[in-house]
Amino acid sequence: MEKTKKSIEESTMASWSSYISTLEHALVQMEKSIEESISIPSACTNEWCQSVEEVIDELTDAIYALKPPRWASQGQTESVRRLKRKAQQVYAKYLQQAGRIMPG
Repeated sequence: MEKTKKSIEESTMASWSSYISTLEHALVQMEKSIEESISIPSACTNEWCQSVEEVIDELTDAIYALKPPRWASQGQTESVRRLKRKAQQVYAKYLQQAGRIMPG
């Protein structure tokens, strides 16, 4: 039974680590999109804001729903915390940019 438990934990951790990496990558892409819009003011339209906000909402919902498994290492748990802080920073960047073009 111990072998089965270990196998399940290893499989779950591999999948979980892959999911975390995918969310990190998506967050980096979102941040790049926001930064590009800052450098090109004409890229900032209400349609752009609506689109970005929908993606950020989905992404942050997924990130904030993360709870490391009990067998996760301290490093993996800290990476989830960093990801949540990064999501806050990216969302703040978006709000700052959207505030320039959306009515108050």
